[in-house]
Amino acid sequence: MEENKEEQEMEVLALKSIYEDEFKILEGDGEEDGIPITKFEIEIASEIIETIRILLRIEYVDEYPSNSPPRYTLEVVSGVSGEQISELREKLDELVSKKKRGNINKDQETIIKKINF
Repeated sequence: MEENKEEQEMEVLALKSIYEDEFKILEGDGEEDGIPITKFEIEIASEIIETIRILLRIEYVDEYPSNSPPRYTLEVVSGVSGEQISELREKLDELVSKKKRGNINKDQETIIKKINF
C-alpha cells in the first residue's frame, strides 16, 4: 500500500510538471497538509482545433497502480460530440482493461496521450 502511495505521488508530480496550468487538484494537496492527492483533473485541448477541450478527471484508488487502475471520467468542455466522447470512452476502457491484464506497462500517461488530439 505504501509503495502505491509513493508511485502515485511521483506520478502526480510528473503530471503537474507536464500539464502545469491545465492540472487542477480536486482532493488533497500533497504538500501543505500532508494529505495525499487522490483526485485531480487535467484539461486537454486540441493543438490542432482550438475549440476542442475535454476534462479528464482521475481518482486514485488504494490499490493503484499495483492491482487496480485509477477511476476516470471524461467531460466535454467544447467541440466534441456525444458520439465522439462515447468512442473515446470505449478506447480508454479498452486501455484500462489491457492494463488490468498486464498488457500495458504505462498508466494514465498512455490514456492522456490517446486523447491529446
